[in-house]
Amino acid sequence: MRAGTRRILTISGLVVFAVALAFVESVQDHLASAGFRGRDPFGFRLAHMLPPWLIVAALAPAIVAFVRRRPLAFEARALLSHGLAAALFAVAHMTLLAAIDSFRPGARPIATTIRVLLGFHFVFDLLLYLAIAGAVQALESARALRKREADALKLEASLLEARLAALRSQLNPHFLFNVLNTAAMLAREGRSEDTVAVLARLSELLRYVLREGRSGMATLGDELQFLRGYLELEQVRFADRLQVSFDADPSLAPVRLPSLLLQPLVENAVRHGIARRPGAGRIEIRAQRDGSKIRLEVCDDGPGLPAAAAEAGIGVRNTRERLLHRYGAEAALVLGTAPDGGTSAVVTLPWEAPA
Repeated sequence: MRAGTRRILTISGLVVFAVALAFVESVQDHLASAGFRGRDPFGFRLAHMLPPWLIVAALAPAIVAFVRRRPLAFEARALLSHGLAAALFAVAHMTLLAAIDSFRPGARPIATTIRVLLGFHFVFDLLLYLAIAGAVQALESARALRKREADALKLEASLLEARLAALRSQLNPHFLFNVLNTAAMLAREGRSEDTVAVLARLSELLRYVLREGRSGMATLGDELQFLRGYLELEQVRFADRLQVSFDADPSLAPVRLPSLLLQPLVENAVRHGIARRPGAGRIEIRAQRDGSKIRLEVCDDGPGLPAAAAEAGIGVRNTRERLLHRYGAEAALVLGTAPDGGTSAVVTLPWEAPA
């Protein structure tokens, strides 16, 4: 809304409010004088009540500006300044009212009228100033509080977005490095068909990373399909040394979760479980619903990962922090020993019905 339009609306509102107050006061006086001889007509009383309230409406913007510049507070300086402002408001109010009254036939001198009006209405005007200033202060405080809350929410959202972007930027280059390293190894061994297959599969995975990375969320079905493609690349590298199995509840496929959530855990299983085994190894990926939770598990039968190394890994830290930002205390990542030895990484998420 433009400043000029806002100003016109504010002035119009003040005038309407002043007329309403004058009308209410006129009705009250008219009813109170019922039964008395010589009672003034209602229109006369309304005309008599309008000028004082219209003057208050004219002076109100000055009070608003002063309160915004020097807020009300229980401090000597603030109390003194607003006390003087209240007195000045009373004098200005009565002076303008006396000036209007001076046009009435047979009116007294302005100075006399001002003195009489101040004698009758000075205290009332002081209280009126405090009422207006208090209302303005309350509105300003409420507006400042809303602004602080909105700024805090914006800051929290921007920090969260920056944090997730930083986490993703750590994860994606690590993933790409491993896949490209596999392609380079195959090329050095002269396995051209396998190299082409790896690069073709890599292009598919990159499209998925770029597509899902924009929103940060993906369906469990898409995530598992991505992991199948990723592990196919690793099977090219390890040949018959790597066996993979998936055990996922099909009904969970539409459930949404943070994209690339399991990839670093699978990468850890390959690097620390399969790569360090002298013979063949196995990676199992499971996805099941457990009451109000979804349980995602990545297991390998490798030599196991020392606890200190596991907790300090980039993939584990990224996964835990992403879970914390997205779900708070409702989600967790727990590392342990798999039933057949090796390492087990279990992620629990709150179950949410697919939209």
